[in-house]
Amino acid sequence: MTSADDLVAASRRPLDPVVLRDALTVPGRWSVRTVAATGSTNDDLAVAAAGGAADGEVLISEVQRTGKGRLGRTWTAPAGSGLILSVLLRLPTVALVRRAWIGPLVGLSLVAGVRRVTDVDTALKWPNDLLVDGAKCAGMLAEATGDGVVVGFGLNVTLTRDELPRSDATSLLLAGGRRLDRALIAAAVLDDLAIRLDRWTAAAGDPDGSGLRADYRTRCATLGADVRVELPGGGAVTGVALDVTADGSLVVDTAAGARTFAAADVQHLRRV
Repeated sequence: MTSADDLVAASRRPLDPVVLRDALTVPGRWSVRTVAATGSTNDDLAVAAAGGAADGEVLISEVQRTGKGRLGRTWTAPAGSGLILSVLLRLPTVALVRRAWIGPLVGLSLVAGVRRVTDVDTALKWPNDLLVDGAKCAGMLAEATGDGVVVGFGLNVTLTRDELPRSDATSLLLAGGRRLDRALIAAAVLDDLAIRLDRWTAAAGDPDGSGLRADYRTRCATLGADVRVELPGGGAVTGVALDVTADGSLVVDTAAGARTFAAADVQHLRRV
């Protein structure tokens, strides 16, 4: 009988690019490169973008030494314990004001890909987290570069409880994931992303015309939750999250009335 330690060890073998390539069902859409370690996959693709790299470049690393989160936070994990992936998207047909939706779009693909491979149900927290039963399982970061965006995520796959970076985090292993092959998860996410991107860019980035905002509303655990909104300049407000606007901002019903936040950190005050 396979022990939990054996399962973790097997799942942390270097990601097999051949397995990933063979699992992709949308041929030719992505150009995937894997590395043993790097500073930041987002930074590497930003440099590649400046050098003329094409749309659809994907970089996956076993270890990220200086991984970035929002607001300058760092992100690290043991080698092979997570799926660390960034993708370069050239978006010439999408106006800058609509590119804020690329994070939610990738988040929806992460939800779909994780569910397809592992049978773990997840939800999204505005603006950039993936949750399992209210605990953080992944974070995303999108950064503008020229006519496109580099968007990356770090997904906790086989982190054990002792390895979790914070008390409110979890992993697919701890959530009882059925299959924890990172190559298969990456392929499932990229397949879903290809489909969603085509639909979104065909609508010139319109979140309503493409159905993106409606899809996001169904998977966003923040909506309907009691929240604390921590503002970038300091201070915080509490209330009930009501909606996400067409530009991706969060609407919160506060004691002073409805307020809209384009950028902020959000804490769920109760699980939804």
